[in-house]
Amino acid sequence: MPQRTSLLVEPTDPPAPTDPPEPTQAPTAPPVPTQAPTDPPVPTQAPTDPPVPTQAPTDPPVPTEPPAEIVYGDADDDGDISVLDVTYIQRFEANIALPSPLNELNSDVDGDEDVTIIDATLIQRFLAGIIKIFPAGEPASTGSGFDPAAVGVDCDIAVVGAEVGPEPAGADLSTLRSQVNDALNKYWLLASYDQYQAMKKAYRQNADYDTLNTAYTAFNAVVSSFYPGDTVDIYFSNNIGWSDVYAYCTAGHGKEKNASWPGVKMTYVTTNNYGEKIYKYSVPTSKYIFVIFNNGSSSQTIDLPLGSVKNQGYYYDSGLGRDSGKYRCLYYKYS
Repeated sequence: MPQRTSLLVEPTDPPAPTDPPEPTQAPTAPPVPTQAPTDPPVPTQAPTDPPVPTQAPTDPPVPTEPPAEIVYGDADDDGDISVLDVTYIQRFEANIALPSPLNELNSDVDGDEDVTIIDATLIQRFLAGIIKIFPAGEPASTGSGFDPAAVGVDCDIAVVGAEVGPEPAGADLSTLRSQVNDALNKYWLLASYDQYQAMKKAYRQNADYDTLNTAYTAFNAVVSSFYPGDTVDIYFSNNIGWSDVYAYCTAGHGKEKNASWPGVKMTYVTTNNYGEKIYKYSVPTSKYIFVIFNNGSSSQTIDLPLGSVKNQGYYYDSGLGRDSGKYRCLYYKYS
């Protein structure tokens, strides 16, 4: 029986791995530089420091505040000229405490670099319409020629006699110049600013008799209208509706008074066109600087400056309102 031959082939051993071929030449080393690298060049000179300024820098200029605007007459610095400014100066002069500092620049309306009762009087006259400008507000007219009409002097006004402070003009220039000098020193507050300046200018320029007399005549006429003498009559228009009106006058806190509170009962004079009763009281001009009008009890005005001119009137102004319940007032010229 034939032998069956196996189809399987006996595996042979795998060929042994061969080593990689030997290189025919050894690898070459990297080229050796022929010269060592040079260091960075050394500067031949040390760098110079930045130049030192020869002068220290100046600070920027500090802006200066603009000069304060002067509003002549606005003593309490509230932006308005009123009776309160007069009261402020009078309180200042009487050493009475003020709710805020007095503006002394605004208060010096006569330009003498001092705040006095004269400044209060000038403000009062300004409010009453007696003067239109304060002495400090505008310089007097200058020039070689003297023209009374240029400063509003009415050359046709006659001299007023006994009631006026200054005397009627003397008969010769020497006497007249003495009278003019006396009037300039004593009664200047009572004349208008323009008429005062006109007479002063004529006096200083050694004007002739007729020119000086013209200025003096006009000055006297104005002074006679306002010269108070030893006493001045004050008036109160009772638009508040009090049954009676009293005037309490004082020279300042703790100083002389016309009577104990509520003062002196005022005298009824008349009723005006508004239906308001008007009351009068005569005040010694040399004794008191304030007046308080009241109803004989607790209803009262603020401290009001006393008039320095004839026939000073007062009335309550609702536009001003009240100060701690006290009525604020304005002036008028009673006639």
